[in-house]
Amino acid sequence: MDQFICKQCQLQEKEEEQREQQVHNSVEEESYCICKEKEYDESKFYICCDLCEKWFHGKCVGLLQKEADDLPEYRCPKCDPNSHLNRTNLKPLNEKERKEMFQILQQIKLTTKYSWPFLKPVDRNEVANYYQIIKEPIDLSKIETKTYINLASFVADFSLMFENCFYFNDTKSQVYHCAEQLQQIFIHKIQMFRKLL
Repeated sequence: MDQFICKQCQLQEKEEEQREQQVHNSVEEESYCICKEKEYDESKFYICCDLCEKWFHGKCVGLLQKEADDLPEYRCPKCDPNSHLNRTNLKPLNEKERKEMFQILQQIKLTTKYSWPFLKPVDRNEVANYYQIIKEPIDLSKIETKTYINLASFVADFSLMFENCFYFNDTKSQVYHCAEQLQQIFIHKIQMFRKLL
C-alpha cells in the first residue's frame, strides 16, 4: 500500500530536495581563484586568504610563492582591496609606470648569470618532453612582447615562468638554481617598484 503524504508535506519535501540540489550545485561550481578555474593544478602556486579562506593563484593576485612565504598573513583583493599590496598590484599602470616596469624586465634579462635559461623558449630538440609536461610555456622573450595593464599581470607571467621551471626541473639542477636566484632578484625589484606606485 502506498503511503499518503499531504500536500503541505509534499511541498516541504520538494523544497528540501531543491535546497540540497542547490548546495550540491554550488559545491560543484566552486572554483579556484578570481579567474574561475575549476580544476586544481598541482604545478601551480595557490595562496589562501586568511579572511574568506578562498584560494587564489599567486599569479592572478600578483604574488610569487617565495614572496608569499614571507607574508605574515594574506588578504585577497575582495577582502582587502585597499591594502598596499592589492592596490599596487591591480591598479592600471600609466605609460611612465609601464616603462619603469619594462626596465625591470631589461635588468632581469641582463642578469645573464641567472637569466640565460629563460631568455628564449625551451628548445624542443634539446628537451623533448618539455611541451608535453608544461602546458603554458613562457620565457623572457615572450614577456617582452606583451603589453601589461597592471603589475599583477606582469608578475603573473614571471610567476608562471618560475613555476614551470620548478615543476619541470630537478631541485639540484643548474636551471632550478638559476630560477631561485632570478626569482629573488625579481622579487626585490618588484617590491621596490611597488613602493613607487
